[in-house]
Amino acid sequence: MTPDHSADFKAVLIVLLSYLMFSCADALVKYNAQFLGTFEIMFWDSFFTALVMLGYVIFCKGFEAVKTEKLKYHIIKGGFNSFFIWLVIFGLAHTTLAEFYLLIFTAPMWVVLFSMLINKERFDLRRFFYVLLGFGVIAWTVFPEGGLSFHIGTAAVLFLAAGFGFTIIYVRRYLAGEPTALLGGFNSLMIVLALGAFTLPNMRMELLPFMPYLALTGILVFYGAVFLARAYHIVSHAAILAPVGYVQMIYGAGIGFLVFSEVPSSRTITGSIALVFTGLCLFWYDYNKNKKMISHGG
Repeated sequence: MTPDHSADFKAVLIVLLSYLMFSCADALVKYNAQFLGTFEIMFWDSFFTALVMLGYVIFCKGFEAVKTEKLKYHIIKGGFNSFFIWLVIFGLAHTTLAEFYLLIFTAPMWVVLFSMLINKERFDLRRFFYVLLGFGVIAWTVFPEGGLSFHIGTAAVLFLAAGFGFTIIYVRRYLAGEPTALLGGFNSLMIVLALGAFTLPNMRMELLPFMPYLALTGILVFYGAVFLARAYHIVSHAAILAPVGYVQMIYGAGIGFLVFSEVPSSRTITGSIALVFTGLCLFWYDYNKNKKMISHGG
């Protein structure tokens, strides 16, 4: 079957737009974190995401878009992700956007480790080498010269990246094929239900000027997830899109400079380039290995 190159090109454009939406949402969270409490941001961002999901279901797809027989697994994922969202807000408040994305992109390394630990995948020396190389790049980047201590924001984002890696494995194992709207919005619904009784009675007037930013964040997060899923649906091979994710490093550095006057250090820039190279090596190794297994019927 001949690949549809026009569909592949469209998918790449959609992914670029999707990651731009995520990066803009992160920038809004970082801005709001200067003035609002963490739980306020969590609740209202999630409220608007859930509201957008409801409109998407009612006016676009119908309730079949959130039909599931795996509610238990969505609840478990929602519990984990609620904590991860707290880490996102905390991490964005205490790191530059360039540093944030550098650390977040250790997630593929964590996926490899969790695949071996949780899915009992066979130990592969070359994959493990790329993982160690990636973490070595991070260690060189974040540890100050002559010391082994680093900022608490760095620790939070590294833990967040590990959480993202775990979530990828979890979704593959327990929630593969589930509705996009549910995967993108159920976490937000859980946060709204969990924090509503605390947040709504304590709502303050100072929050009102930030409502447009909070609402825009919710819209960007939900449709970023929908567009990303759409791109993977129309592309001829998922491997085409995987490397495109690193564009967030460029988005993060650009938005950080333009909006927050953040200038990445030479160490951060060098570490980012090295991590992208390591991640792409890991990706291409896995891709070629899987292709060989398929061609041999493995």
